[in-house]
Amino acid sequence: MDLDEFYVALRGLFQADIPVDNGGQFTSESFFVADARLGVENLVLGRLEASPFVAVQNVFDAWYNSSVIVNAFGKRFYEPGPGRTFLLGLGITWGN
Repeated sequence: MDLDEFYVALRGLFQADIPVDNGGQFTSESFFVADARLGVENLVLGRLEASPFVAVQNVFDAWYNSSVIVNAFGKRFYEPGPGRTFLLGLGITWGN
C-alpha cells in the first residue's frame, strides 16, 4: 500500500447573519461548521478493491441553523443543524 492511497479532506462552511423576516427584526446568527474525512483509496484485496473511510461532521459541535423559514408563522424561523456526527464507510468494487 502506497502513501498516495491515503487522503485527508478538510471542509469548512461559513454563513453570515441572514434576516428571516421582511422587517429585518429577526436574524439567523452567523456560524462556521468544519468537517474532516480520512480514508484509503483502492485498497486491493484479491479481486476486490476497498475504499474505507472515517469522517467527522461538525467537528467542533457548533450550534447553528441549517435552514430558516422566512416570515414563519409564530416566529418559528429556525431549523437547527445536527451536532457532531461520526461516520464510517466502505466502498467495494469487484474488479478484474
